[in-house]
Amino acid sequence: ICSLRTFGRGSSKRVFLCSSRSEAIEAALKVSRWFTRNTILLAYLGAFHGETYGALSLSSGHMGRRARFGPTIPSIFHVPYPYCYRCPYGATYPECDYLCLSFLREQIFEKLAPLEDMAAFIFEPILSNGCIVPPDGYFQRLRRIAEDGAFLLIDDETWTAGGRTGKWLALDHWETKAEITCMGSTMTSGIPFGILMTEKSIMDWEPGSHVCSSGVNPLACKVAITLMEVLKREHLLMRTHNLGRFLLKRIKEMTEECPIIGDVRGKGLMVGIEIVKDRERKIPGSQEKDMILKGAWKRGLILGSFGLSTIRITPALNIPEDILEKGLTILEEALRDAKKEGVK
Repeated sequence: ICSLRTFGRGSSKRVFLCSSRSEAIEAALKVSRWFTRNTILLAYLGAFHGETYGALSLSSGHMGRRARFGPTIPSIFHVPYPYCYRCPYGATYPECDYLCLSFLREQIFEKLAPLEDMAAFIFEPILSNGCIVPPDGYFQRLRRIAEDGAFLLIDDETWTAGGRTGKWLALDHWETKAEITCMGSTMTSGIPFGILMTEKSIMDWEPGSHVCSSGVNPLACKVAITLMEVLKREHLLMRTHNLGRFLLKRIKEMTEECPIIGDVRGKGLMVGIEIVKDRERKIPGSQEKDMILKGAWKRGLILGSFGLSTIRITPALNIPEDILEKGLTILEEALRDAKKEGVK
């Protein structure tokens, strides 16, 4: 279990083990309020953090998950995610000079969530609902805002921990850190698992303040430890980084012949392809997306879709290169079929 502190970047870490991502998020919510003695939490629109009440209150990615379950936990507010392809502020990066963060400072913290009442800001470093990647420099600037405002950052790495993006944690791409990190069953290949990691000085709550009757699952812990050993021994982080660059390059080449590809984004082996009806107007192409998914499935390739019209590609980190190439060939054929069907 102690070797899980590989992610902690130091020996001053405290680890809370549980059986799901939702439990880890609940613990993060509670420990942030305990440590700061404040109540307000910020989260991003479109994010998903789990199904239990605290985690659900932080989530806003799917209305069906919240319908008729209100009221949710108070003092939680949501702000737009830094979605440069469809900027909610109508700006263009980098000319915008991080207008989204200016909005936080000048509107949210001034009119809705006073800094003196802020406990924490929770985020997915890459938004799973659409595979949306914030711009370079974003999280470094958010880190400075958090330090100035004396609130905590909670990094929800449920989808991205364990090398998925070519780094141990996706937040490492921005060369910054959060006080609290949460991970889930991607660390254990699907076996129920959740983990919260933070500093000893933050998790200073009294014994019995937060317990979990079935939290420490020896099998899940052994699988997580073995996963990290395999990632190191087989140099899978570097391999994932290199394959991710190849994957992005190949898909971006497809955009030249396929005008329904609006945007291609991702890190490592977590790539999103946003499908549009019209590239210039960026009208979401949900029907076109479904046609591509069906065409790929008929050829033996299973793809997932998230958001309005985004296809997400997340192959196994040890996928053979010839299998990856075969999958890309099938994807290309499905895109061509959609074009032949008259989708423009």
